[in-house]
Amino acid sequence: MTWANDLEGFRQKAEVIAAELEMYVAGVEGAEPLTERAQKNTLSEEIDDMMLRAESNPNAIIYGTFHQYLFDEA
Repeated sequence: MTWANDLEGFRQKAEVIAAELEMYVAGVEGAEPLTERAQKNTLSEEIDDMMLRAESNPNAIIYGTFHQYLFDEA
């Protein structure tokens, strides 16, 4: 979770944290403004916690579950 104006801004911030973890972003799925997600679904406790942490720091990049895939450069 992070503050972003659009999907590209979100992806750029996701790439920052991925690089810190020596990873890269293969794709972004299901990204949407939190207000839209909250209208459609009940937010989990994990998402609620991430939201509270992000609200107080607009530069934060907060992550919960993510998936790792093996990468073969060949």
